[in-house]
Amino acid sequence: MNSCLLEGRVSTPEWPYNKSTVAFSSAFAIAFLLSKFAGFSVGYALDDYLIVSQQHAGTFSNFFLSQGRYTNAALDILLDAANLQMANFSAGALAATVCFAALFYARIFSPRVGTRLVAWAAVGALLGAHSYYAEYVSFRQAALPMSIMFATCWMAATHYRKALTGSSSKFRHLSAALAFGAVAMGTNQLAISFLAIGVLYMHLEMGLARLEHASATQFRPMLQLLGSATLASAATGAVLITASTLLSIFLRAVFRVPANDRATLILAQDIPERAHQIWSLLPTLFYSTEPVASLFAKALCLSGLALLLISSASRDARRSLSAIVFLAISLCITLIPIAFSKDWWPVPRTLIAWPFALAATAALCIGPERKRTALAGLVLLLASAAVFCAHSSSMLLNQQRLNRWDMARAQEIAVQIALRHPGFQGRIAIGNPSWSYPLAPDISQGDMNVSAMSVPWAIDPLFDEATGNNLTVRIAADLAVQCSGKDAFPASDSITDLPDGEVLVCL
Repeated sequence: MNSCLLEGRVSTPEWPYNKSTVAFSSAFAIAFLLSKFAGFSVGYALDDYLIVSQQHAGTFSNFFLSQGRYTNAALDILLDAANLQMANFSAGALAATVCFAALFYARIFSPRVGTRLVAWAAVGALLGAHSYYAEYVSFRQAALPMSIMFATCWMAATHYRKALTGSSSKFRHLSAALAFGAVAMGTNQLAISFLAIGVLYMHLEMGLARLEHASATQFRPMLQLLGSATLASAATGAVLITASTLLSIFLRAVFRVPANDRATLILAQDIPERAHQIWSLLPTLFYSTEPVASLFAKALCLSGLALLLISSASRDARRSLSAIVFLAISLCITLIPIAFSKDWWPVPRTLIAWPFALAATAALCIGPERKRTALAGLVLLLASAAVFCAHSSSMLLNQQRLNRWDMARAQEIAVQIALRHPGFQGRIAIGNPSWSYPLAPDISQGDMNVSAMSVPWAIDPLFDEATGNNLTVRIAADLAVQCSGKDAFPASDSITDLPDGEVLVCL
């Protein structure tokens, strides 16, 4: 029994050439492209302003090393030698992300022959449309590293599955999986969540397929399977963390780069506070409305998932219970990168493994039955995908609106200064900036869709990009008193010459 379970010959059809895989991959790609289409056009997240300005050209490799993103550091060095930036590849890399992400997810799920095509299409649509990933799309310079992350995760999953299916070269495949996983970790530490959840799913799916031929009253084999799958997932995470941490420490020592808070573990005395923070985050994941995902979308998704679990339980309670346990464990895996980092930053882009966990839970429940309960669940999943698709599109279009407003404001300030102060020397101090605009104050979340006018390190490259001139612009918190009592820009008294030649603009 154990050898059959490891080999998975019952549950692992030839991949990827079957209709179920095509249905899943096509639905994923279509949903991703429809929901993230605005990401193929020009847009600026806060980081993008800094990168496109080239003010720090050649220095980002050290920044990446400080965060433990050694793959990105190497990539930045290569691109700098070619006088290119990651943002130059944004459109092509986003298209590559669609392809490699579809390959990775399809390799993990290995959609089974004999199951309903609409079921796999619903899972793919949910995964492709979910709006948490839209924030990553808003960072144009992140498209290339994320495409590499998914490509290497796909290769890692491919070798791991080959090791599980009885290949004669298990050690070679496991070594290759570790190598590709380490490269993925060097692009983004969130790779650990994708790979650990993927390993958990593969072990459970292969084992449950074997148990379907056993008596439905035998729960002990299921418990043993859950234990072994969880252990394999935990081992995957531990090995990847160890490998990437050692490599990061070595490279930082070689290049004498200090560690960033993002690459530093939380202190022991901060654990109770972090536990409270994680507990407070759970409602956001499950039902609270947030700018990038509404309660309505989440309710549709969870309701559909509940119906699939009920339908699965009527066929085999062990599979349904395993899916529930899988979701709980996957939730913990999703939270690991932010839970143990010294820097607490639970924004949507740090939680992009959560849609994978939801979709994988639904995938575990897919069977050959054609019950109304299962069909209703699939309809709700498709409906939630449609709503998440709209949220993704709205978020990215709001980014472009914000970009226009920021640039128009920067241009107007520069023009008014030039008209009123002919001796302007190019130094501007901005007083009382706002992180939002009156027309749309609710489009931001974390640092997503926040006005660059309010961010000290982004405001200078914003003005450079908006005007085409190399200006020196800062947020003048120290001059707030001088703006007190003055009318906001563009009022006549909102612009003041300072003794040192700097011009103060009160917003």
